[in-house]
Amino acid sequence: MANRVLVFDMDGLLMNSDFYVKPTEEACVEIMRVLGEKSPTLAEIKRRHAELDKQMIYMKNQATGRLYYYTKPRFPTSLCKIYEILCKEVGADLDVQVIRKLYRIGLKAFRQDRYIRKIKPQAFLVAKFLKDKGDTLVIVTKGDRGIQGDKIRALKKAGLLKYFDEFLIPVDSKYGDFKLVKARYKAAAYYSIGDTYVDDIVPAIKLGYMGIWIPYEYNWKEIGKIKKIDRKRSKRNSRRFANLMEIIENYDKL
Repeated sequence: MANRVLVFDMDGLLMNSDFYVKPTEEACVEIMRVLGEKSPTLAEIKRRHAELDKQMIYMKNQATGRLYYYTKPRFPTSLCKIYEILCKEVGADLDVQVIRKLYRIGLKAFRQDRYIRKIKPQAFLVAKFLKDKGDTLVIVTKGDRGIQGDKIRALKKAGLLKYFDEFLIPVDSKYGDFKLVKARYKAAAYYSIGDTYVDDIVPAIKLGYMGIWIPYEYNWKEIGKIKKIDRKRSKRNSRRFANLMEIIENYDKL
């Protein structure tokens, strides 16, 4: 029986998840260039794109007949769509070559070499420390299987995946996977570590896990809500840390 089982989220926790920041900036600048004097400000284009990209999670992809959800086509498509919307609003001609260019820019967010660079250095130190303690480590992260598969290969290539016993990708809620982990790995205590309180901590607490919440600045689900979440979170069943290294610093007190 393992000393402890620790379930980690990935995006925003083991990896910085600002994958979309630079491609978004590049694409919005390109839209400004094409629209010229008719263009809204850069800040306005970025704001409206962010709103559209979020809305498209639950919009149907006409090519597949399924929701975009967190699949790879959603992000580059949202860059193209905001360009189409703005062209219509300002009376500019739609340029197919621009649409293709924006889509190519959007695909830069999914390059494996960028994934490797986004792995947090602390992740290696914490994973090795916990493994040396005899703990079982599991990754449970939501997302499109194709995208997450690319990230798995990035973690493996970087040498981080060797510290983890399993990598699970839930279809929706993590509750079922937390339950599966508890049934599969017997231990004295269970922990869920993540950057999204509602997704990573709440369902785990319901199953008897201790939650370790590490907020992340680029987590769009919690931007502007950190203080409110912290006031309402279960102080008895969860702890808030500033970074991964606090797991090592507080290991004997967990």
